[in-house]
Amino acid sequence: WLAAQSDVPEGRQYAWEAFIGRARQHMHVVFATSPAGDAFRTRCRQFPSLVNCTTIDWYSPWPAEALLDVGIRFLELLNLENLPSAAAVAPLLDFKAAAGGSSATTKPGTPPVVQQAAASGLQATEGADGVGLSAGQTTIVRRVAKFCVEAHKSVEAAAAQYVKKLRRHCYITPKLYLDLLHQYAELLNTARTKLGDDRRRLLEGIGKLADTNATLASMEAQLGGLQPLLLEKTASLKTLAERVKHEQDEAERVAAIVGADETAVAARTAECSKLKEEALADLAAVLPALDAAIAALDSLDKADIVEMKTFIKPPALVQLTMEGVCILLQEKTDWDSAKRILSDTKFIQRLIEYDKDNITERVRKELARVVADPSFTPDQVGKQSKAAMSICLWVRAMDTYTTVYRVVEPKRKALAAAQAALDASNVNLHGKRAELRATRDKVAAAQQQLADTHKELASLQCQAELCNRRFGRAGKLTTLLNDELGRWGKGAEDLETELELLVGNALMAAAVVNYLGPFPGPYRAELIPQWLKCCQDLNIPLTIPNFSLSSVLSSPIELLEWNCQGLPTDSHSIDNSLIATRGVRWPLMIDPQDQASRWVRAKEAKGNLVIVRASDPALLQHVEAAIRLGHPLLLEQLGDWTLPSGMDDLFGKQPDKQAGRCTVRLGDADVDYDSNFRLYMVTHLVNPHYLPEAFIRVNLIDFAVTRSVGGGCRR
Repeated sequence: WLAAQSDVPEGRQYAWEAFIGRARQHMHVVFATSPAGDAFRTRCRQFPSLVNCTTIDWYSPWPAEALLDVGIRFLELLNLENLPSAAAVAPLLDFKAAAGGSSATTKPGTPPVVQQAAASGLQATEGADGVGLSAGQTTIVRRVAKFCVEAHKSVEAAAAQYVKKLRRHCYITPKLYLDLLHQYAELLNTARTKLGDDRRRLLEGIGKLADTNATLASMEAQLGGLQPLLLEKTASLKTLAERVKHEQDEAERVAAIVGADETAVAARTAECSKLKEEALADLAAVLPALDAAIAALDSLDKADIVEMKTFIKPPALVQLTMEGVCILLQEKTDWDSAKRILSDTKFIQRLIEYDKDNITERVRKELARVVADPSFTPDQVGKQSKAAMSICLWVRAMDTYTTVYRVVEPKRKALAAAQAALDASNVNLHGKRAELRATRDKVAAAQQQLADTHKELASLQCQAELCNRRFGRAGKLTTLLNDELGRWGKGAEDLETELELLVGNALMAAAVVNYLGPFPGPYRAELIPQWLKCCQDLNIPLTIPNFSLSSVLSSPIELLEWNCQGLPTDSHSIDNSLIATRGVRWPLMIDPQDQASRWVRAKEAKGNLVIVRASDPALLQHVEAAIRLGHPLLLEQLGDWTLPSGMDDLFGKQPDKQAGRCTVRLGDADVDYDSNFRLYMVTHLVNPHYLPEAFIRVNLIDFAVTRSVGGGCRR
């Protein structure tokens, strides 16, 4: 920028002067402060430039036209003519604006008309007559909005008298008016949902009684139809039982025959098993030697066979070994034949796969001559040739196997004959078992049919008995509930009447909760009749003259519980407790006699109440722990003028929701906000003076006990 200015000479001093001139031309400072208290007056005396060098713009309170227009624009969204459902009111509960002192500020998302009225504070915008709404709704919206304006103005006047008479300050700002609208939407939604649910339950009960009467007639007809069925099922059950007995006798006869056959087959099976075991025992004696010979043959390699073939004139035992091989293979027993056999590439395979079960008697006798030689042993043969030793083992194993096989063969033939007879018996037995199985299946089917008939008969009898009992009980119940039916009908009508009066009742309750907390009993007793008369003049539906805050916002059970926890039973204390628990702002209770503190301690004892003093150096740490864990917090011994610093977002009930987290700004940190958190504040000062910025953040409630003229205690 400096380089682009041709009229600025070069040099540090000229550049600085150009900067100062630009800053003076473009920089604007806005200083906002509240005129309440001595702080502004003191600063003006200490810094005269605040008066001499500034343009003072004093914001006046909102005129009635602005208040009316804001109220109309907000109430149009509530659909008061048709009493909104929870879904229609819930989005409106997110609306919350802030206004303090004689000026006003708004949150992002505030309806444009509220922003405009809050900014100007002077005039109403176009469309204040509710363009686009039905005539009836426009009428009720304007009437409710006018009441809100009248209530706000009347509280402003009462606050002025309050200061003059009792020297107690109560600042009524536009923020309280916006809170009134917000409080009204919240109470309207809550009360409408509760009354609607109660009425629906009563109507459902009446409908159930009507259904019960219709069911009684149906039961009577059902009982008449069950008697013929019972007689028919009883006769069918008797016939079926006779058939089942006949089929059971047939099954027992077939089972006896099958049992005898099974005994014979078992005896033959035992005989076969004995023959098989004897044959296997005889073979078991020779099989290890045979396996050893086969293993020795497997260990031979080509070099061992070549070694034997190189003998031109073999040693005697080698010659004898090969002679035994030639006998078994039914070849000539000379050495040339032996060498030819050895030259066969499948020589070892022929020995391993030799058919040892079919050795002829001639071969056995010739082989016995070779084996009978005393020197024909594996050890002696192994001294002359390693390969011959393995072949010697095989030759001797074949001889031993042949000897044993002659003994085993007759047993195997006997076993085969016995097995054939056993197979024939098994086939016969299988047929008879199939016949028995079919007979038993028939018996089982008949028994199942009999059992099903028994169950059906028992079910019919149970139904008849159950119908009789239900008929009797239902008759007694309907007789006893005839009087209750009338009471339920009257209760549903009363609830419907309450729903019709809900517009005014919720409006009065919102005004009391939002405005009357700081005022003592006499002021409340003066303002509430004025508001009731205003509602009556504006033709707003309302419970007159018996309006009660407790009847709109609580139940007798809840009040009884609070009384047991130490809350006094007078109407002023009950109203204070409802203002503290139902308001849209956290309660700050003026409690010089410590009554409110004791009640809060008893009420929140089961919720892990956190108690901390405002002067505690670790105040923010205690508050942060309570917010994170959702524990109620009792902040005691608050001082005068202002609230503890660093807790503005918490006082404003303005948690932020980001990425699924709900947080609130506490000091310089964001703290996870648990929706179960509740805040109670108590000051023990008799006449505390809080500035407007405190009034817009908390709901000041006078719990002080005073003495009446007659000597009794009053509130």
